Amino acid sequence: MFLFFMTQEHEVAIVTGAKEGGIGFATAKKLAQRFGDGGIVHLTARDGRDAIAGRDTLRREGLSVISHKLDVTRQVDVDRIMEKISRDGSPTILVDAAVIFDSEDRGEKITRVSMDSVRKTFEVNTLGVLRMIQAVIPGMVAAGYGRIVEVVGSWGKNTRALEELHGRGGAYGMSKAADIYLVASVASQMEKQGYNDVRINGVDPGKVRTNMNPGGTLLPDEAAVYVEALTRPEVSTSGVLYVGSQVGDYGTYVRNDGALAHPR
Repeated sequence: MFLFFMTQEHEVAIVTGAKEGGIGFATAKKLAQRFGDGGIVHLTARDGRDAIAGRDTLRREGLSVISHKLDVTRQVDVDRIMEKISRDGSPTILVDAAVIFDSEDRGEKITRVSMDSVRKTFEVNTLGVLRMIQAVIPGMVAAGYGRIVEVVGSWGKNTRALEELHGRGGAYGMSKAADIYLVASVASQMEKQGYNDVRINGVDPGKVRTNMNPGGTLLPDEAAVYVEALTRPEVSTSGVLYVGSQVGDYGTYVRNDGALAHPR
């Protein structure tokens, strides 16, 4: 039995970047469906109006979520949210889905993109992720249990940006490469310190049709299957899952019905 379940009777999930139409919102929905009355989902977005709209949509579907305005680039916002959420119990799940693809970076090659665009991208895509991890890790370590899932991207691992945008989008690609390293780094730390049930996974669900990427082929609800699956208690590894290849860096994969599997 997990220590977490001995000390806290319900799961508490935080989902960043949960504006309607994206992976974060779809994942918050799947978590709320899974929890029922047995857990709490905190849906967050940079614009508080987006968070409220998402909450209201899910409530009309009979799902229970709590909405918050959260700008992951502001430490004061992160501290405020953690203080509010801690009233419901220590977070057991963090899903980092907040992301930007700056318009200048999208249209300019890395040798010419401005440092302002690069900084803006890293503030959300990488430092924002790190802020959230640092906020939840102490409670997870204290409880001996936690699940963190980062929505990473294949641009951080291969040359998709070069192939699809002819070398543009370099700041986005660098930020996602940093996220992949961050997952591995935190996973290594947890393992070495003996916190074997605090798991962190990155997932690249593929080309998802979102507000940021209207040309994607996979629906957010389909992508969220993979994200939500990695938040479950039965997850026994940490690593990075690339849905396109099915096999993750650590040998774990998620079937398209959301079932976890481990290749022999």
